Amino acid sequence: MSYTFNSYSFDPVLGVLYFQENAVQLRPKLAQLLEYFLLNAGRIITREELLSALWVNGEYRESSLTQSIRELRKQLSDSVQNPLFIKTYPQRGYIWICEVDMPCNVLSADEPAPEPTRTMAFFTDSPQRLPALVLTLCIFIAGLFLMIGFTMVDPSSKTVSEAHHNERLLVAPFKNLTGETEFDWLNYGLRHLLIQNLKESGVVTVIPNQPAFHLLSQEHEAHDNVGSTLQSLVEQGHAERWLEATVSQESGRFVFHYTLSDIQGKIKKGVIYSDDLNHPLPNLATTFAQQVIGKTGMVSTYHVSESDFSTKDYLEGLYALETRGVGLAMRYFEASVLHDPNNIHALVELARTYWHTGRLQQATEIFEQLSQSAGLLAKPSLNARMLEYWGEMKIAKGEYTQANTLLEHALVMTDEIDNDVLRSKIYRKLATIAWQQQQWSKYQHFVSQAKNLFEIHDMTESEARRLYYIGNPPPAGPETDQTVDLEDSLQSLYKSVRYYRKNGNLSSLMKTYFALGQNYLAPLEERNQALLSALKLATDQQELVYQIKIANYLGFYFIQLHEGEKAIEYIELAEQVLNDELDIAPLRYRNQLLLSMAKMDHGIANNDKSALHQAKASFAQLLGSLESLNSHDNIKADAYLLLSWTELALQQSQSALLNQQAAYNLYTRLNMHDSLSYAVYSLMYTHLTLGDDHRAIELANSGQFNKKLIYDYTALAFYRLGDVDNAIGQLDKMKKQFAHYWQISDERRYKQLADPALQQNELMRWFSSLQKPYSVYCESEWNFQIDVN
Repeated sequence: MSYTFNSYSFDPVLGVLYFQENAVQLRPKLAQLLEYFLLNAGRIITREELLSALWVNGEYRESSLTQSIRELRKQLSDSVQNPLFIKTYPQRGYIWICEVDMPCNVLSADEPAPEPTRTMAFFTDSPQRLPALVLTLCIFIAGLFLMIGFTMVDPSSKTVSEAHHNERLLVAPFKNLTGETEFDWLNYGLRHLLIQNLKESGVVTVIPNQPAFHLLSQEHEAHDNVGSTLQSLVEQGHAERWLEATVSQESGRFVFHYTLSDIQGKIKKGVIYSDDLNHPLPNLATTFAQQVIGKTGMVSTYHVSESDFSTKDYLEGLYALETRGVGLAMRYFEASVLHDPNNIHALVELARTYWHTGRLQQATEIFEQLSQSAGLLAKPSLNARMLEYWGEMKIAKGEYTQANTLLEHALVMTDEIDNDVLRSKIYRKLATIAWQQQQWSKYQHFVSQAKNLFEIHDMTESEARRLYYIGNPPPAGPETDQTVDLEDSLQSLYKSVRYYRKNGNLSSLMKTYFALGQNYLAPLEERNQALLSALKLATDQQELVYQIKIANYLGFYFIQLHEGEKAIEYIELAEQVLNDELDIAPLRYRNQLLLSMAKMDHGIANNDKSALHQAKASFAQLLGSLESLNSHDNIKADAYLLLSWTELALQQSQSALLNQQAAYNLYTRLNMHDSLSYAVYSLMYTHLTLGDDHRAIELANSGQFNKKLIYDYTALAFYRLGDVDNAIGQLDKMKKQFAHYWQISDERRYKQLADPALQQNELMRWFSSLQKPYSVYCESEWNFQIDVN
């Protein structure tokens, strides 16, 4: 019983794939995957379906599926770009596109199954067939042993079967023992080339840099040396083997010592000599890789460029990118391209550094040039990374449709490579697009996919999305519905800061400081210092996008502390960078929103009417800029709401009502439930101001909103309508839901409502003592250490 398709046939019982005169024994999981595709030919199969059907358990299910798809394509000589058998539909799944001839006794997935009694009848109704059946089985088993023997010894097999699971290798940063810091790049460069060679050998699975460094940062303080740290990580199940290496100079020669250890206690030591660095580093790395894997596989040299000078500058650029930032790295990549204009590795990184330093036009030209490069198309890993960088730039510019297309293409490329970290990064960027377009189900899907691939408590990419502030609310539900465990993340960030500071990794240190500054569980002074340190590092590294984001966030931080003047100082710093070096619309609109908000805060905190009028004019100017655009609706909605708060502070209730309604309509259309609740109680307050108590109650009942101010405003509305019981009921709910924030004034009012003799005394002043809607951006639920009493 065999399936036939194109020039292939496949026997699912034996797990053998035949092509012309060749027969290949597929590993069991690969055979199951192929049969699943054949049974479901012609329909899209999601990754989730394949995982549920074939990978029920296992820590690395996603990675194993990606590896198996890639391996199956290799066995079939199929390609992602021009598929003959397996076509990828980005974000949806895979489809088998080749016509399949089914065995006569096999049903496709969409055919009805036969009656089960017929299968039993073969045994119950026809005992005379049993001897024939036994004979058939004997012949079949004999044939099975012959076939297995044939497939194992046949030297002409088309592809050597790969192991089901490669051993995972954790490669520590190499140590520079030369005493010369100028050779630090050599450690990094040799390690980078070694890892690339090991990846391409297919013999081992190397833990990528980002998770490797994260693991080391979380574990290193518990041990005396790197070796003990690595051994502990392996014992915890993060890898099966680990590699340490040093670079030193002896008698004028460079000497590379390495130690390869495994979980069983086996240790392999070796040494490689190089008379000078004129000996091509890629060849040195190839020798190194061959010694590491021994005779279990062949290593081909991983070439960056035909020019040794271009290769050296490229590797120095990568080292600078990790330790000193994009500004210095850009110079090395420029030098690398100068030595070899066709060095696509250097061009990819140069385009990235150009856009991060504000050279958008130059970056765009290189990206477009690379998109036409045949050499890049032949390198799926590099191509996927280029598309990810390009998509990242498009997101920053607000060109979400183009960014989505680029990232979907990058996702297809990752089917050919073993890089879950890159795939996770792409999913996170797709999640960012979904967030900006208010596509919440897509957002949750992409976040889930990213976490399944790469589960690390990493706040550096999230920009604290789940920490509610105006203009960046969570997509649905209360703020406590977080995708990041802030307490766990905080402890992880502390360790990462110490590790990156100790090892001089300034690029990662900057991003980690920024993440720490955004974690509201950290003490205020720690957050302040972390944000200031991040801003200085971003400035030193010429990371313009991070300069803008960090300066804006510092402004927001001081807004929450009611320090409007200091907030304006940092927001104007971000504005200056936007004016002089990197004018990107989404960042500019966010900057204008925060600047207007800071002016509003200064006016409210100091009862400064002039500042409030300036804030009102600033919001109006922003809304005028956005009026003709079909994008940035979330910023429009926030601007309408904040403008209405400014007008309430100016006692302009009628105009405030119009802007609150505009914000309400936009939040409703965008399905931004949490932001909608802010618009609801703002409308309630304004209606109470205008004496429309019935409308205030209607708004309170318009959705499932759980906000303290809504209960408070509703209680007042019921009381003014003479419904004391319902007023008390609202305060009961408020006390139950927000016990931690129940204030002395709330308790006094509750007692007055319950005692008719006291109702007319203090309650007459109830409305004037109400908490204003615009106090929300600094209320105690934000954990800003405010005395709620």
